[in-house]
Amino acid sequence: MRVSQRVRPVVDPADGRTRTLRAAVLLSLSLSLGLTACGSDPEPPPSPTPTPTPTSGSEDEPRPDPEPTPEPTPERQPGEWPLTGVDSDAVVSRPALAVKIENTPAARPQTGLESADVVWEQIVEFEVARLLAVYHSELPEVVGPIRSVRPMDARIAGPLGGLLVFSGGQDGIVADVARTGLQTMSHDDADEGMYRIDSRPIPHNVYGSPAELLARADDAHQEAPPEQFAFAPDEGQATAVLEGQEAAW
Repeated sequence: MRVSQRVRPVVDPADGRTRTLRAAVLLSLSLSLGLTACGSDPEPPPSPTPTPTPTSGSEDEPRPDPEPTPEPTPERQPGEWPLTGVDSDAVVSRPALAVKIENTPAARPQTGLESADVVWEQIVEFEVARLLAVYHSELPEVVGPIRSVRPMDARIAGPLGGLLVFSGGQDGIVADVARTGLQTMSHDDADEGMYRIDSRPIPHNVYGSPAELLARADDAHQEAPPEQFAFAPDEGQATAVLEGQEAAW
C-alpha cells in the first residue's frame, strides 16, 4: 500500500522562519482492515435454523388442552320416591293419591296430613284455606276431613297423573279436572273408600281410606307420578344449605 505525502510551508512563531511541515495522510489500522475486507469475498451470513414442521402423530406436535368432562346430572334412581327424592328399599309402583282436605277451625286437627308427600295450601274464599294433600310414599289408615273440589285443583294435581279425591263439586269444575286425565273420586257419587263419621257434624265429617281408594284405581292410572321437583344429590348440596339463611328462633 502507498502512503502519499504533501509538503506545505508554514511560519514558525518562535523565530519567524519559514519551515516546511510534512503532513502525512496516514490510513488508520481500522480503515486498512476495512479496505482489505472490501477487497475480498464477503463471508455469507449464517443460515437460520429451520423450524421443524410437525407431522401427524409426531411427539412435537402441539395438542389442544383436553376439554373438561362435564359432571353427570343426577338422575332419579329406582330406589327413590319420585315426590320426595328419599331413598328406600321398599319403593312401590303405585299412582299418586291427591285428596282435598278442609282447613277451617272446625276441621282441625286433620287426620293423616303428616303422612303426605306434598301439601298445597289454597285460598278458596276470602281468608278460608283448603289443602291438597298428595299421598304416595306413605299411606295413613285414614285421611280427612275431605271437602269439595275447586278450580285450581286441575292445574295442581293434573301433572301427577293419578287420582283426585273430593267430597263433591260443581259439574263444570269436575269436568275440568277430568280433562286433565286424572281419575276422579267423589263422595257425592258414592265412590267407595269414603264415609262419614259421627263425631263431627256435616260437612266436616267425610273421611277416607287411602288403601281402599288406591285399590279402585283403573288400568289407566297405575303408574307412579313423575318428579315434580329437582332434588339435590345429598343434603349438603340442597338449596336450603347452600343459599338459605339461618332463622332466628
